[in-house]
Amino acid sequence: MIQNIIRSLLESMIRPIDSIIFLVIFILLIISNIFNSKLELFVQISLYIIYIFFNLYINPKKFLWYFCPIFFLSINLIGVFLIEFFEGYYLFEIGRITYYKDSLFPIVLYTLIIIYILFGIKLKNINIKKRENKLIDKFIFILLILSILIFLKVVQKPIFMLNIDKYKYSKEYLNFSIQSLINIYQYYLPLFFGYIYITTTSPRTRRNIMIINILMILTLIFIGVKFGGIFYYSYYFLLPVVLKLKVKKIILRKIFRGLIAVIILIIFSISHRILNYNLSMSEGIKGFLNRGFQQGQLWWATYLNKDMIYNEFILSEILNDNEKTRGIYKVMYSLGKHEFIDKLYQIKSVYTASTTSTLYAYFGIKGIYIFSLIYGILILKSYQLIIQSIKKNLWINLIIITRIMVILTSIFSISKFYILNILEGIILLILVQIVILKKEKE
Repeated sequence: MIQNIIRSLLESMIRPIDSIIFLVIFILLIISNIFNSKLELFVQISLYIIYIFFNLYINPKKFLWYFCPIFFLSINLIGVFLIEFFEGYYLFEIGRITYYKDSLFPIVLYTLIIIYILFGIKLKNINIKKRENKLIDKFIFILLILSILIFLKVVQKPIFMLNIDKYKYSKEYLNFSIQSLINIYQYYLPLFFGYIYITTTSPRTRRNIMIINILMILTLIFIGVKFGGIFYYSYYFLLPVVLKLKVKKIILRKIFRGLIAVIILIIFSISHRILNYNLSMSEGIKGFLNRGFQQGQLWWATYLNKDMIYNEFILSEILNDNEKTRGIYKVMYSLGKHEFIDKLYQIKSVYTASTTSTLYAYFGIKGIYIFSLIYGILILKSYQLIIQSIKKNLWINLIIITRIMVILTSIFSISKFYILNILEGIILLILVQIVILKKEKE
């Protein structure tokens, strides 16, 4: 009884303490700008790390629950730090050395705002009941057969035997039906698989799901998907499992194992690149370091220089069908050689499509902060819908929510401003909420 009272008091105190820590770090960030040297970079990134470890200590379950957005936001921030510290780095996208100085302070604040919003939800333990569902068991078996067929198709000609880009591989070696099935497994089903895995009473179905996961991860490897795709697939699958965790020591152990798995996945991604493109070890490691710089480029205005200011943004920019005249392409065509940019456009380089760089180009810093609020709220809403759907056994919702999270990741990281994707995400969010409200009325 006394322990429960103490626990309740501690839980009620956590949010005010979090708010105070956030405010203190915010003030220290502002003060750090007076150094006007590389010392401020270390101070700013140290303040971010302190805030992350503070949240990890007071509520490790939330940290594990939001592990994916926290991890990628942190990688992006470190990329900006590297660019700032080394005073610019070669941007392959526009063929010259450039960087946006003094960008670490706003990107740290931007990232902290998102994390503060995410940790605003009270993550309660929920009782997930096991149940028998023969229809689901049969559906999982069908998905197992399909995953075997997909694997048998790609294992005949894995990408690392052909030394080509994954986009070219997809176009030349995967037909439309196989590619569509892979996309369904990767972008719709992992959260559903995780939910069925923890709720089914059938050992056979649990075993089939694990076989599907192994086959799909191998399939992604064989078609050239490296770190990101495998990371997201595994993370979505494990989200329902996180909700079952209650003991703090076990949660911390899971976080440690997760970090070890990420390190192994990074090493694997480097090896995958070396094997696929016949690179030396030093070239593979250099490519990985370059990627760190690129993450910083993606999430800040590193394409800009002081003489380049865009004060106006018109809706027709988004609706325009010509990618060359909208978004970051417009910025790049203004900065770089047109022939160089045309080549990037032809191969659909994802590094030519940074949402945050585009927003900064048109709106300035205020656009970045408004963006962080919108992103944090939408991601938070998606995670809330996951919890509500699991509570109410709405497994169809989990399939739709996976798609929503994929859309949000695309829109708020690498995005060519596809208006249809934005509308699709909003409509799906509304649809999932309607299904939940309808379930509550029954």
